[in-house]
Amino acid sequence: MYQGISLRQAPPLGVVISFFLNAQYYLILAGISFFLELSPITLVHCLTLGFLLLSVFGAITQMLPVLAGIYLPKVRIVSALTLIFMNLGILLFIVGSGLIFKDSLLEFTFGLALGCISLGILIFLGNVFYQARHITHKTPTIYYMFAALVVLVGLWIAGLTLGIKFVGFTWGLESQIWLLLTHRIFALSFVTLLIFGVILQVLPMFYVAPAYPKIFYATIVPLLFALLLCGVVVGFLDENLQNPIIYFFYALLGVLLLSLGVMSLRILFLRKRKITEVSLWFWVFGFSNLIACALCCFGFLGGLDSTLPFLSKLVAFFALGFVLSIIFAMMFKIVPFLTWFHLSFNGILELPNMREIIPQKAMKWHFTIFIVSYLGLLFSCFFVFASGLILLGGLGIFYISKAFRLYLCMLKTST
Repeated sequence: MYQGISLRQAPPLGVVISFFLNAQYYLILAGISFFLELSPITLVHCLTLGFLLLSVFGAITQMLPVLAGIYLPKVRIVSALTLIFMNLGILLFIVGSGLIFKDSLLEFTFGLALGCISLGILIFLGNVFYQARHITHKTPTIYYMFAALVVLVGLWIAGLTLGIKFVGFTWGLESQIWLLLTHRIFALSFVTLLIFGVILQVLPMFYVAPAYPKIFYATIVPLLFALLLCGVVVGFLDENLQNPIIYFFYALLGVLLLSLGVMSLRILFLRKRKITEVSLWFWVFGFSNLIACALCCFGFLGGLDSTLPFLSKLVAFFALGFVLSIIFAMMFKIVPFLTWFHLSFNGILELPNMREIIPQKAMKWHFTIFIVSYLGLLFSCFFVFASGLILLGGLGIFYISKAFRLYLCMLKTST
């Protein structure tokens, strides 16, 4: 399945780094929002809209031209506009969280926030979908990536509808619970599709590991869309989630998460590149959390819980234990690799060792802080959790900036 990569169509390294760097600031803002006693919704959206989505946009900006062989035109302008509108929208969202008792300002601020975030998302997706017609070489990763982007459109619509209802407007969709459930299921499907689309290519490439079996990755997309449809229908039929279909939803979710987690750990175990790296700790921890989420789903089938808060808890640990861990794992591989590869592509002869671009010692600190923050959330010690997010964001900014400065310095000294 792995066909190799080329930087011939790739964007400048600075474009990708700008997305990754911006994402780190939202880890810091997420932690700060706790200490300012803002709404928990603010913390959640700093992590999702800020850290997660900007990291995703950076990865897509790099991987789509490289893997699909298409050229994203005016990538600097599109990326700059995306970042401007996304940053402005998320910051307005944060400000709006502090104006909850000032109705007129709240509506105005959230209206601006919704408009800016929507523009940022649509500018990015419009450029990607417009260029998709030129793709001739389609791999499983490409199919996964575009399936994820289609789900992102649904996620944006659900989020926009919730936001509009929040500021007092409605057009017949009165069910807040159904909209909230739909929003979360779209988010779960989007993240899972995108992460595993990337993993299909990244794990075999970086660790010289066997490819995922074709029958395995060919069934994930249909199962995820069945899961998405099932959850939306259940929420529409019964806001209290007492409909018997909910058992099918959790059974399908459990099987899906368990199979993804077990298969990915098996791929890592069978890797030929046996060098121990800290990035592997993030992979193993993330996939282990995915298995734990699956066991929670099976626990529900055994009668442990049957309420919406259970789903909220499941999604929360899915988001932190799995999603953040895997994003850190990929970032610690992709940033050094891109720095090294862009230098190589520019004809630099004396290339740095990729393990030196972000040192293993730094990754160990990052992993330790991440685990402490995770345990803080697990045991409801939110001070520890929020402090950990601030430290993670600060370290991320430092080492990503350091990698980019190394790239610029070596380019300058070689000319």
